[in-house]
Amino acid sequence: MLEAEQVEYGEESINWSAVSFPNNRDILQVIGSAKGGILRILNEEGFTNGNDEGFLRKLVALDSPCLVTKESFDKKMGDARVDKKHKVSSFKWFCIKHFAGGVVYNVDKFVEKNKD
Repeated sequence: MLEAEQVEYGEESINWSAVSFPNNRDILQVIGSAKGGILRILNEEGFTNGNDEGFLRKLVALDSPCLVTKESFDKKMGDARVDKKHKVSSFKWFCIKHFAGGVVYNVDKFVEKNKD
């Protein structure tokens, strides 16, 4: 969004100072892709009477650089933004990594809650 605004300012010869910001395209793609992002997978699991395990299994298959699961933890363990305590946690989870760090989501009743 900021990128588009900065381009527009340049096209309109508006005097402004460039703002640097991280590219979050991968994060937006893994969350909202119509071809198989997190939200689409979550909705599909709800529509087909799926469950949390199926949801998580499909997330593992995404193999996105900004998505970490217990199954992909070893491959991405060098990334300091992923808290190592989750590798040994008893709950099923996934983590979305963004410029400010990782946000961990417990998938327990995730599909059910999405139906509300």
